[in-house]
Amino acid sequence: MFSVYLIVLCVIIVLIYKLIFRGSIFFTSSIFFVVFSQIYFFLAPPRFFIEQSLNVLIYHTITLTLIFITLVLLEKKFFQVNNKEFIKKYNFNENVFLCLSFFLISIPILIFYINGMDVFSIFTRFYKTDIFEAADLGSYSTIINLITRSVYLIIIISRFIYNYTDNIFYKKSWYIFLLFCLLTVLSTGVRSGLVFLVLSIIVVDIFCAKGTFNKKIIEKSFVYALLAIIILPAIFFLSQFRSTKFENYTDLKEQLTFKNLSNKNIEDKDFYNLNDNIAFSAQKYHDNICTLCSVEFILVNPVPRFIWPNKPVGFGKVLANDMTGAPLKGPGLSMAGGLPGEAIYNLGYLGLFVFPILFGVILSIASWLLIYSRSIFYSSCGLFFLVSYIGTYRGDWSSIPAFFINCIFVLFLILISNKISSLKILGKK
Repeated sequence: MFSVYLIVLCVIIVLIYKLIFRGSIFFTSSIFFVVFSQIYFFLAPPRFFIEQSLNVLIYHTITLTLIFITLVLLEKKFFQVNNKEFIKKYNFNENVFLCLSFFLISIPILIFYINGMDVFSIFTRFYKTDIFEAADLGSYSTIINLITRSVYLIIIISRFIYNYTDNIFYKKSWYIFLLFCLLTVLSTGVRSGLVFLVLSIIVVDIFCAKGTFNKKIIEKSFVYALLAIIILPAIFFLSQFRSTKFENYTDLKEQLTFKNLSNKNIEDKDFYNLNDNIAFSAQKYHDNICTLCSVEFILVNPVPRFIWPNKPVGFGKVLANDMTGAPLKGPGLSMAGGLPGEAIYNLGYLGLFVFPILFGVILSIASWLLIYSRSIFYSSCGLFFLVSYIGTYRGDWSSIPAFFINCIFVLFLILISNKISSLKILGKK
């Protein structure tokens, strides 16, 4: 009944939203990302805090309802249905942008290769938790993570351009670039990252098609088939072997047995799930509040720890320490408590009423940028935040500064593309 209730609640929210905004495109609306986040991460009932299931449902209901009301009020006031900008503007050569993006995405691979790592280790580095320390790559971790996270924004911009340009060279090269992006995300070992990458591409296509199932969408079936062929086996592989380390290719082949591949215990059933984390957070922090500590961490997070060794840690580390005894500092376990859990950690039960409204405001701004901005960069940043919100709702507030840093980083890439595009040898777009 736990899962059924949440599904029904999400369906009701969607139906009411569609009744209010009849001309909206659901898959590009902010409410889509809200209900997607809820269903993707929080359907399963608590495993170890079963007696708290009703309370957890109440927390989710309050959070979803307040976000929904905030979105409706703001979008009803500021969104103009007949003034949507489906054609985004860009003033740089698309081939230059794609070539620079190729180079940027290749930098982490080059760093690993130059530092003596073999190709197998490069593309399975997510299995080696000590890989940065063992290869003395700690000083490169910031730039590697920055580029890896920027992949999503770059693929959004490049897919917008794909929908607008008639440049055959760009369109063909884009598929090779897509494979590079998929390999980059796959090598991080984050299954959700693959889902978010595919979701970003599909949402861009739906938006450019103005929400209608037309000939252009059918013509793009090739890319969707390609994504399915790569993504589905990759997600299955990461699920089956998410806790396994492979030292070399031979070790990998030995692990690829029918028994391992057919193991139905894909997830670790002996560990807390996300709703367990919410239940624990409510019990632990409702009267032990760390007032606005997540907000403080968001502000100080961009400061490297080698400059500020005693920099505060994020909620994920605190929760992992309190639930499992994991260390507060250094590499190791970090856990997510969802928006309800982290809201309670920051303001007690009052947080359940404050932070959903705040996130609703931010989601409305992001949605406005996607729908109404003429700039391909600002629209892409809007969609980038909407997709990033899925992870933020799961309980990764510390990544919010990274969103702005990634946008600034990609903006520099666009400015460089614009500068090169202005050269007479290339001509302007």
